[in-house]
Amino acid sequence: RDIRRAKTILSLDESLKKVDRFLKTNRPRMGRGKRSKEVKSNITDNDSAKMTTSKGTIQGYNGVATVDKKHQVIIDAQAFGEGQEHHTLQPVLETVEARYRKLGIADSIYQQNTIITADTGFANEANMKYLHNRQINGYIPDNKFRSRDP
Repeated sequence: RDIRRAKTILSLDESLKKVDRFLKTNRPRMGRGKRSKEVKSNITDNDSAKMTTSKGTIQGYNGVATVDKKHQVIIDAQAFGEGQEHHTLQPVLETVEARYRKLGIADSIYQQNTIITADTGFANEANMKYLHNRQINGYIPDNKFRSRDP
């Protein structure tokens, strides 16, 4: 019993040191939702996030892929450590634009009759303003479109 207790104490001390090191070297991450609250941290992978799935809550990433419909090819894929994807539209579109500019395909891909479509996970006022201000021809259904059109 004494040996087991000593091993437990050593294990807890190691865990304490690990958590203490983590807290001293990492800053709190803030969410980007309506209620900007602190995102729970993970000691082994602080960039990941707790996400709710049909199988329960998991620690992971939200993958966002961009596809060229005409050529049927993925042109960009990124992983974001937050469950909500609405804040990822702008960085994804800017990455695609930079890639097309770098490859010499187009200086501004969104000004060449390019149509952007995204699912309801990207629907929010900030994204609509971004598309409007950049004059990007984008279509994103809002979250209530099904209730209006059965």
